[in-house]
Amino acid sequence: MVVELIRKLAIGAIAIATALLFLSPATHGALPSTWTPGDEAARLNGHRFSEEYWTTTVNNTTQDGGDVSFTISYMSYGNESSSVQAFLLAFNKYVKDGNTSTIPYQLFGMHFYTPEGQEIFIGAILAFLMAYDDTYNGTGAGQNNLPDPGHEKIYYVLPFGISDVPAFPNYTVSQPTVTPIDAQKVGSGHYKFGMRYQNLYCFVSENPLASLIFRTGWIALISEFTVTYDVTIDEATKTVKAETYYTIGQIKELWLFLVGVPIAVSPYLLPSTLGLAAVHYTAIFASNYKVADKNGQTINTGIQAPVDKNLTIQIGNRSERALEIGFRGDFDLLNESANNQLVSTQPAYNVIVPARASDLTLVAWQAGFSLDAMCLVAYGLSKTIRQNYTSPLDLRQNGYQRFQTSTLWYAVAFPGFHGLRIVHDPTYTAYTNVGTTSARPRIPGVEAAIVVGAVSILACMTVSRMRRKRGQKH
Repeated sequence: MVVELIRKLAIGAIAIATALLFLSPATHGALPSTWTPGDEAARLNGHRFSEEYWTTTVNNTTQDGGDVSFTISYMSYGNESSSVQAFLLAFNKYVKDGNTSTIPYQLFGMHFYTPEGQEIFIGAILAFLMAYDDTYNGTGAGQNNLPDPGHEKIYYVLPFGISDVPAFPNYTVSQPTVTPIDAQKVGSGHYKFGMRYQNLYCFVSENPLASLIFRTGWIALISEFTVTYDVTIDEATKTVKAETYYTIGQIKELWLFLVGVPIAVSPYLLPSTLGLAAVHYTAIFASNYKVADKNGQTINTGIQAPVDKNLTIQIGNRSERALEIGFRGDFDLLNESANNQLVSTQPAYNVIVPARASDLTLVAWQAGFSLDAMCLVAYGLSKTIRQNYTSPLDLRQNGYQRFQTSTLWYAVAFPGFHGLRIVHDPTYTAYTNVGTTSARPRIPGVEAAIVVGAVSILACMTVSRMRRKRGQKH
C-alpha cells in the first residue's frame, strides 16, 4: 500500500510540477485600466501604499481556470520625496481541478530614490535553483567548484506541495501548510516580514518535460522552509539594508522515481562531487546601467568564472551606484541531526553565467505568477512609471517583456555541500536619499530603473538551516 501511495504521489508530483512550469499567467482583468492614488485599496483588502506597514492575502484566477492566492507584506518609511518602500509578494497555493499545490515562490521588492534623485524600483527574484555534479574542471575531468552546464550534469529544482493524494490505512500523507509572517515594526526604521511553508515536496530533474513523459525524476519531502526579510533604514549613512534569513528543514523522505517505480534513497548517499547553486537574473526597465565589481570595473556579462564578492548595479550615464549585492563570501556546513558544524568558512563562488532557452522558460513561468501584482505595486509607487504608462494594465500589457529579459545572470555556488545544512546570507544594500530634508530634483530624461535581481529561495536535497552567523537583532 505504501509503495502504491508513493507511486501515485510521485506521478502527481511530476504532473503538477510540470504543469506549473507552463502555467498560464493570471488574467489581465484583475488590473485597472485607469488609476487614481488610493485605488490600490480596492485590490489590497482596504490597504494603501500610504500606510506604514501591513500584510494581506489576495486572490486571482489564471487564464486556464486555476485559483491562485498570494500574501503581500509591505512597509513604508520617510516622506514622499525621500521615502523607502519594501514589499514581499509570496505565493500561497494554486488550485485547479481538485488538485492543490504550494510553491515557496517569493518576490521581494524595494522602491527608493538615489542620492542624485534617480528613482529605482527593485524586484529580487530567484530564476531557478540547481544541483550540479562537479566533475569538470574547465578543460576536462576534474573539479573547479563551479557549475558547468553542457559539461556536467545539471538538475533543475522545482519545489512544491501536494495534498490531494488517496489515503491508505496506517499511512499519513504529510499535508502542506503555508503561514505568513506578518509585517512588524521592530524599531525605528527596522521592519520584518516573511513566510513559512511546511511539508514541501521538491521535484528535481535534468529535463522536467522529459520527466513528465517518462515518469522519471527525484522527489524529496522537506519538513520546512521559512524565510524572513529584515529591512533596516539608516538615515545617517543613507542606506537601506535588506537581509534574508532562511530555515530549510530536514529531508523527511527521498525517492528516485524511475519509469513509474519509486525507489527510496537515503539523502546521505549523495555524492561528494554534488554542489548546489542559486541562479539569479537581473533586468532593467528603460535605463542605462552596467554591472561592476567592487573596484568599479565593468564586468563582462558573458563570462563564466568566479568574480569579486560584491556586484554593484550602476544606473544612468553618470554611473551612480544604486544597488550592491553582497554575498559574505563563505559558508558553513552543519549536520542538523547531530547539531554540530563540520566545515566552516568554506568559500562560496559567485559566477556570471550564460542563460539557456530552458532557463528563460523558468523565468517566464515565475513571472506569470506575480506579474499582475508586481505591476500594480510598481505603478502605485513609481511616479516615473506612471508618466510612461497610462495604467497598471498598460504596464502589464506593454512592459512585461522587460521583466523576462535579462543581460545579466549570476549564480552563487556552494561546492561539495554533502546534503548538509548551509549557512550563507546574501545582503542587498540600496543607496538612497532617505532622511534628506529637500530631495534633489529628478534628473531630466532619466527614466525609472526597475531592477529584477534575486534571492536564493530553496536548497533542494539539502538538510539545511540558514541563519545569521551573528546574534539576532531585536
